[in-house]
Amino acid sequence: MACNTCQLTKSIPVCTDELVLGTITSNTDVYIFVINHSTGYTHRQEATSGNYGELRLNMSLPDPSFYNPDSAYELWATLTTTSQGERLDITIDEVYYSCFNLSFNSLYDDTDSSVSYDEITLEIL
Repeated sequence: MACNTCQLTKSIPVCTDELVLGTITSNTDVYIFVINHSTGYTHRQEATSGNYGELRLNMSLPDPSFYNPDSAYELWATLTTTSQGERLDITIDEVYYSCFNLSFNSLYDDTDSSVSYDEITLEIL
């Protein structure tokens, strides 16, 4: 059995609208794949990197409940013109990664209300 070689990341709050993954070539059309290893479901999201190459995942898709603290996830990106297996390198702090192992957490404030974020940047462990 092969071991998973994806990069571990810091836990991400589930109530996040957008996750900044890192950078790739600017203005590039890609598919971002996220697999929930607990359910086996793979979500594919189309995205275009920004003018500076920043790549963002819209976490309201496929549904906000897709991301939960009780599951393990893997994320990678491909060009829209290549196969799912041809993973792009995503740069974070000048290091290239082809995939990430993600985990999520629920955050609450003093009044026991969910804390939400407009944008979070992916951080490597």
